Amino acid sequence: IETLKDKDFYNVITSPVIDVNEKKKIIGNVYKSLDLTFVNFLYVIIDHNRASILEAIFQEYSNLVLEVKNIIKIEIISAKELTKKQLEQLTNTLEVKYQGKKLEIENIINSELIGGIKIISNGESLDISLKSTIEKMKESL
Repeated sequence: IETLKDKDFYNVITSPVIDVNEKKKIIGNVYKSLDLTFVNFLYVIIDHNRASILEAIFQEYSNLVLEVKNIIKIEIISAKELTKKQLEQLTNTLEVKYQGKKLEIENIINSELIGGIKIISNGESLDISLKSTIEKMKESL
C-alpha cells in the first residue's frame, strides 16, 4: 500500500498518456505478491478512470476499519514534542470524552505554532494554540 503514496507511481496510474493495459501491467508487477482481490480492485479503478480518487478511497477505507475496530485516531499538533506527562494528561481527558473507544494518539510537531496545541479527532478540530488566539484577537479588533 505504501506504493500508493509514491508520487511517481501515482503519476503513472493517473496519466492520460499511458494506456489502460500498460497501467494494469505495471500494477500487476508492482503488486504481484499481494492478494489478487486487491489487484483486481485496482484494475477496476483503472478501467473506470478513477485512479485520481484512489487516495480518497484508501482514506475512507482506513476510516471504516478504525470505526469497526472502535478506534479513534487523534492528532495532537504542538510546536514542540509534548512530554510524557502532558500526553498522559491529554489522553486521560480524551478517554473521558470518547468513553469506550480505543484511542490512537499521534503527536505531530508543527514549528509554525507559537505555543499551545491543536487537537484533531473524529472530524472535529480544537485549536487552542497561541497563534489561533492571536488571530481571533486581531479579528475582534
